[in-house]
Amino acid sequence: MMVRLTMRVKFWCDMEESKPKYPSGGDAIVISEIANKYYGSFKNMFVAHGWTERGIEMIPCVQKHVKNAYGSIYDFEQAHKKLSDMNFPIEMICKQSPNVRLTSLYDFEPEEWGMLGFTKSSDRDNFINNTQDGVLVVVYATKNSPHKEKRGKIIGIQQCSHEKGEAKEFLSPKIYEKKIKENPNQWDHALKVTRAWHVIPESYEDVKFLFNENDVKEKYSKKGMQITTNSIPLTSQEALKILKLSLRETSVYGQNFVITSEIEIHTETVADNPVFSTSRAGPVSQNPFITPESEGEKHLYILKLMGDTDAFLGKKSNGKIIIKAGFSGNPKIRCKDFNKMLPKCAFKWEILHTSETLPNAPYATSFHAKAGEAKMHDVLNICPDGESLGGEFFLADESLVNNAWRQGNNAAQLYLK
Repeated sequence: MMVRLTMRVKFWCDMEESKPKYPSGGDAIVISEIANKYYGSFKNMFVAHGWTERGIEMIPCVQKHVKNAYGSIYDFEQAHKKLSDMNFPIEMICKQSPNVRLTSLYDFEPEEWGMLGFTKSSDRDNFINNTQDGVLVVVYATKNSPHKEKRGKIIGIQQCSHEKGEAKEFLSPKIYEKKIKENPNQWDHALKVTRAWHVIPESYEDVKFLFNENDVKEKYSKKGMQITTNSIPLTSQEALKILKLSLRETSVYGQNFVITSEIEIHTETVADNPVFSTSRAGPVSQNPFITPESEGEKHLYILKLMGDTDAFLGKKSNGKIIIKAGFSGNPKIRCKDFNKMLPKCAFKWEILHTSETLPNAPYATSFHAKAGEAKMHDVLNICPDGESLGGEFFLADESLVNNAWRQGNNAAQLYLK
């Protein structure tokens, strides 16, 4: 036993010694470069990781945060190395000639449709020749979309690779069967989609909002067929306008599941927009990716896992329930997305409590909601009636859950920043 322990300690010591030593100030330079290139700004990096400091308070504590989250500056640097030649989405927008295109589709369902499809292979080749790997494709709904409220509206954005394939490789079996039945000779030539974002329905914008008034007729009205079959490029001014959209990242069929959250955006500046700058790096690369909740009004919520709790835990629950306590801009979407994470089974999440029904909600900022969430977690962790199952998940008596809910909302209301 002692021999194995000694060998293990030696292994980790050797690993630490093999990591490069940064010159004086070098670690700060590494962090700064990653913050700006990968996240768009220090603020975005803090938002993405849930670090609460802002402004001048960020610099003194950033190295401590990085080491706590990643283990070392070197591990932080390695976690943010590109896994391929595909650039981060924010880089596609900010290029001198943006790598951003506009196309139209009947609907936008990347969870089941993980590709950009072309009827002719020549159209696909033309698209590849006129874009770079990682191109962002802005999608608006066609005039004959089955959803009237979406017609002519920008409904999503997807990042596409140049990886070719057949449609059946990137569509769910159900959707592929439907395509073969209804459109057997269309969209067979595919390019793989790697990431996707839904536009929040409440913030749908008419596609014409991308263009200056003088360009609408020339770029939109006259090029409808070209937009549909092969897309058109967006200028720098047009590409920047997509940063005004309210988005939430979603899963792409065949890619990692994504737990989504609502992202509020009302700016044309990259520095204030964490959506496209964040990616699957560091801790989030090992788990389903969680997009950061931006600043704005928030609701507290508690989800309850429905099903046989004893079977789920593998032990007696003694009448306690499994819950998740947190905050979000939209608890209904949060619940829906956690259910997406579950395979088809006898379990599902339901909203037990939401502050959407309370007169004092929503809470003004994430700081208010965070105070409420922290209080709920403290109460839910009181033995013997409650215990943590890790993160925001708890096993607790329902009476304790109700008490935590009351105290959490009280803490959120009384919070003073």
